[in-house]
Amino acid sequence: MKTLTILFVVFGSYSAIAQTAASALTEPGLTVDQRYSLMKSRSQTYGEYKVIKEVVLDGFWKINKDSVNRLGTSLQDANATIARLETELSQTVASLQQRNAELEEMTYAGTHINVLGFNFLKTAFIGLVAIVVVGLLLLLALVSGRLKFIQSSLHEGKSMIDSISKEFEEYKRKALERQMKLSRELQDERNRLHNLRGAQS
Repeated sequence: MKTLTILFVVFGSYSAIAQTAASALTEPGLTVDQRYSLMKSRSQTYGEYKVIKEVVLDGFWKINKDSVNRLGTSLQDANATIARLETELSQTVASLQQRNAELEEMTYAGTHINVLGFNFLKTAFIGLVAIVVVGLLLLLALVSGRLKFIQSSLHEGKSMIDSISKEFEEYKRKALERQMKLSRELQDERNRLHNLRGAQS
């Protein structure tokens, strides 16, 4: 009877210790390390060994496998997220490079102008056009001045020609009058000479 009592006490205490070790599987919110420490501290000691039920070990192993599987799934999800973010980053970098290239093209197009296949800075082109326009205006003024000078010279020449023509006409008229006067005088002299000869005969 004494042996039976001892067995009952030992079995009862073993059952109670096994149940307390099993609480490491049922208590919520514990980490794997905390469950391991709880299972170890609440299990029965036999010499330098710990006595743990297979059900508790199997449960602890299942919890560990579940944790590892969750971590693996989380790792896969994190890797997928990292891959997606890297893809988005590379797309963003490519888009940014394209926008930078477009911005550089727009900036270049805004500051340059293409004339006859040559690219000029707009400020340089405007300066060149201004110089050409000023040069053309100066040339026009020079040509206009030269034309006025030529026109004035022609007008003076025409006036001189008109004056000379008038003088020549006047000279011709006077010469004609003198010639007619001389012809009359000559005729008069001839007539007188003729009359003198007729009177002598």
